[in-house]
Amino acid sequence: MSQQAEELTEMFYPLIQKWEEDFNSLLLKWIEDAKDNLMPFPILRPLIRLVVDTHIQNMEEFEGGGEP
Repeated sequence: MSQQAEELTEMFYPLIQKWEEDFNSLLLKWIEDAKDNLMPFPILRPLIRLVVDTHIQNMEEFEGGGEP
């Protein structure tokens, strides 16, 4: 990795990490809030599960190679 890329990574990584934490907490809060409201719409459950599973998989892949 070039010097400039390393500097940019060090500069932006804390911001990205904070955004990720905020996004995760908002996503979990939305899911918790939506559970009761979505009960009449069981067809939406697989869609929500897909979104959550995809997000978790993306975060696991990112954590595997995203740290400086």
